[in-house]
Order: sequence, then structure tokens, then C-alpha cells
Amino acid sequence: MTGITVIVNPLKVGNLDEARAALSTELAKFGVHEFEWVPTTAEDTGEGQARAAVEAGAEMIFSWGGDGTVRAVASGMLDSGIPLGIIPGGTGNLVAKNLKLPDNVHGAVAVAMGGGAKTIDVNEVDLGDDVRRISLLICGMGLDAAVIDSPERLKAIMGPGAYAVAAVKNALGDAKPITVTIDNELPRRLPARMALAGNFGKMQMGVNLFDHCDPTDGQVAVFVAKLRGLREAASTGRNVMLHITAHGKHRLQLSGKRVVFQTTEPW
Repeated sequence: MTGITVIVNPLKVGNLDEARAALSTELAKFGVHEFEWVPTTAEDTGEGQARAAVEAGAEMIFSWGGDGTVRAVASGMLDSGIPLGIIPGGTGNLVAKNLKLPDNVHGAVAVAMGGGAKTIDVNEVDLGDDVRRISLLICGMGLDAAVIDSPERLKAIMGPGAYAVAAVKNALGDAKPITVTIDNELPRRLPARMALAGNFGKMQMGVNLFDHCDPTDGQVAVFVAKLRGLREAASTGRNVMLHITAHGKHRLQLSGKRVVFQTTEPW
């Protein structure tokens, strides 16, 4: 195969020269001796580079970085029909883990070049004020957003443990009203501290937030947790760890093609 573009996040791969050399070695095993090497920047985290690669006629695009890099690159490739190869290089790498992709360059390249492409759903997220994004994994409000926004410095020091620290730090707080509407069903209004919607549910430490989640069925899985106080937070946390996340007293487990979260105050 020719026409390969590799979009790499310099903050996630360490020494760029060594990373490029390692990738060159692996691609050469498949007869690929030349490829475009395009680093991301603070101003463009992958979407613009991916769009440019599509326009230039790339036959395959690799994303090398974390989940944010994968999302940005995929956003620039939408509806192109070009396959996306993923080389995990971030802290969580949850897209790769949910797709059961190898966490090393050798294995990731072998899977990408093996010819077995998988088509998954892409969720469109309307943030209001004409701002739209895509989501491959999970998008959320409340506790989840606070955890995901863990400082990069903390992630660099602690790795996946940074998410656990952020979860404990933000675990307690006041629940706020949210209205959840799935497709044409009647709206559900409840107090909550976390609202999630996504394609995949597997998170760090083996946690799986959704009972039934298929990234190819055109459905969005939804998990809303009240987490009002230490007892509810502990109960929900225990149930999630035990894979008991079904609809219950302190949580909703739903799915549909269109999900709307509405709030009356900032989360």
C-alpha cells in the first residue's frame, strides 16, 4: 500500500525520531517504505492534518496518540471511506482498548495493515451555540467531565491513576436537575451528578459503564447517576465495579438513536 499518512501527537510518543524509525521498520514489513509524517500542534490537534491528508489522496491514515488525537483525526476523515489505523500512545487509550487493539507499535501496525477494517458508529454531539463535535467513545457531563479534564502533568506522573485521583477529588458535590429524553419517549427529569452517552463503556481499571453497548448498532448507550452524597456515590461505585449498572434506584441505564440532556443551570 502507498499513500499512508501518520498523524502523530509529539506530546505522547516521546522521542519523535525514535518513534518514526520504529514505525518505519514495522511498515517496511508490509512493503511500505515511504509515508507522510505529520505532527499535531497545540492549534490543530489532528483534524486539520487529517482533512489535508484526505484531500491529498491518502489511502490510509494512522493516528498515533491518545483518545483526543484519535477523535480529532477521525473528525477530519468523516465520510472519506479511508481506513484509520490506531497506534495507542496516550494515558487512557480507551478507544483502542474497547476495540481490543494491541498497545504497541508492532501489534497496532500489524492489525491496521492486516486488511480487516471494522466500521463503527460516530456520534454527533451538539453543544449548543452552533458548536458540534463528534464522539467515538463517551461524552459526558458532571463528574465524568471533571475526571477526563485531569491535568496533563498529573497524567504524566501517575498515568491512569490520575483519573482515580480526580474521581475521588470530585466525587462529592450537589446533584443538579437534568432532563433526559431518548428518541420520542417522554422526558425523564431527575437530580444527577453525572450523565454519559457513548459507543463504548469500558473505562480504566476494568470499569464498564454500560450494560449493553454495541458500537455498530446505531444506538447510543446512556448512563445517568444521581451520586447524591457519600452513600449513593459508594453504592453506585460498588455496582459499577461489580458490573451491576442496570437501571436502578440511583441511576438510569438507557439507549436510543437520539439522546438529549437538558439542564437549567451550569454543570
